[in-house]
This record gives sequence, structure tokens and C-alpha cells, in this order.
Amino acid sequence: MSNVTIYPLEELEKQIRLSRIALAEARRVEELDGFNDALLSMERTYCEGILEGFEYAYLLMAGKHYVA
Repeated sequence: MSNVTIYPLEELEKQIRLSRIALAEARRVEELDGFNDALLSMERTYCEGILEGFEYAYLLMAGKHYVA
């Protein structure tokens, strides 16, 4: 029998929610700027990547997509 550690998903769910908020804010700021600032675009892309990583980790750990 192997030792398997099961971590609670609450913290990961919290990080997904926070990442969704951060992405929405990054998109809003980028749009307000008229999509003219490459740094804002990079920030949005970074937020997308972080969110995608958290959601994929949740899928692997919970066996289902996170739905808020």
C-alpha cells in the first residue's frame, strides 16, 4: 500500500478565484489603454497562464473542472 497524501482543494479553489479576478482586471486595464501597451498585454498573458495552471492542477487533483 502506498502512502498518498490528499491535499484539500479549498486553497486551490481560492487561487483560481483570485486568478480569475486578476485576469479580468488585466483585460479591463488593457482594453482601457486601447491595446497599445505591450507590457499590459504581457501582464494579461501572464495572468492567463497562471489561471490555466491552477485550473489544470485542479483538474488533475479533483478529476473535474472547477466551476465557480
